Amino acid sequence: MKLNLCFVLQFLTKNTDFTIIGVIGPPGVGKSTTLNELCRFDGRSPKSLGGINTLPDCYDRCGGLDIPYPFGITDGCFKEGFRLRCTNISSVLKLYLESDTQHNMPITNISLPTGEVHIIHPILYDCYGQARRTASPPFSVNISGTVYTFSHTRNWFTAVGCDTQGYINGTVNNTGSMTPFTVGCISTCYQSESVVNGVCSGIGCCQARIPKGIKYFEVGFNSYYNHTRVMNFNPCSYVFLVQQDWYKFTPNDISDGFYSEYSGGVPAVLNFSIGTESCSDARRYKSEYACVSRNSDCSDVGSGSGYICSCSPGYEGNPYLKNGCEDIDECKKLGEYPCPGNICINTPGSYKCICPPGTNGSNPMEYPCLPVPPRSRFPVVADIVSD
Repeated sequence: MKLNLCFVLQFLTKNTDFTIIGVIGPPGVGKSTTLNELCRFDGRSPKSLGGINTLPDCYDRCGGLDIPYPFGITDGCFKEGFRLRCTNISSVLKLYLESDTQHNMPITNISLPTGEVHIIHPILYDCYGQARRTASPPFSVNISGTVYTFSHTRNWFTAVGCDTQGYINGTVNNTGSMTPFTVGCISTCYQSESVVNGVCSGIGCCQARIPKGIKYFEVGFNSYYNHTRVMNFNPCSYVFLVQQDWYKFTPNDISDGFYSEYSGGVPAVLNFSIGTESCSDARRYKSEYACVSRNSDCSDVGSGSGYICSCSPGYEGNPYLKNGCEDIDECKKLGEYPCPGNICINTPGSYKCICPPGTNGSNPMEYPCLPVPPRSRFPVVADIVSD
């Protein structure tokens, strides 16, 4: 039997008089966070071990965020390539990719059904004043050799400013080989009244799609006139990668208060995938095939980028764990699964909606069944009279 040291230490300190001085416990309560960081322990979570989304004896939360398998933070708790780090930053536990050693992009959510990891992407600024110029340090991201790419359907490259050329250079995974790319956009305006609220098409704000399969990139900007022609209302340029439909441009964004509002960064989306094989190829090697739950499905990511798993329709849970996909009891979620005033019967992977006795209806899932008109109590007798 293999024991998890972190599990044993946590159990002892919580359930016995056994004490390890200065090595374990929630951050900020007078104990060292050394073992917290080593074990990636979220001491504030009542479900910090053995959740239904993880392997046994594995931490399932960090800083309030769920960590579903194949992700994990301790040895033996993650699938190869899916290790994360739970790190104490200013007495707050935050979750990061294993490759994000600079703590630039904290994770905010992991979605198994969509194959997404949501992160916070920093905003870069380039500001001009009468005497000097200030700018963000150079910024680049390298997730080569990992299971992640930046989503080309869920992110926009965005630049804000009235004398701004923003660009992103990098490499994409193109059917197994790394191919360079450059994407950019130009944003100009000559007076603050020119910009239109909610419109990001080149006047004060511009956006561009990014290519599929980004593994490495660096962002930057240029200014044609160093903002000298727009200094009185727009001294700065800003560039960032942002989740589609999250950012709404406003005229106030060209002011120097933009960075203070978004200094913590903006949301962006990573895609993850299993291996490089297609679903059909992966199924041939059952010992490595990741969709291990009954009632789970496999979907190709495409272009030699592997696959992701999901629970079959009518099931929910974790397709990467044995028996992880469980039947949805639709009858307990009638707000999502209609059966208006009728009788709901749960079935494996689905449900039935039938009319109550004494009623009838052609579509009980959509409409209430109506009472059947009662038969007449007395028979009607008709005489047939013939001449």
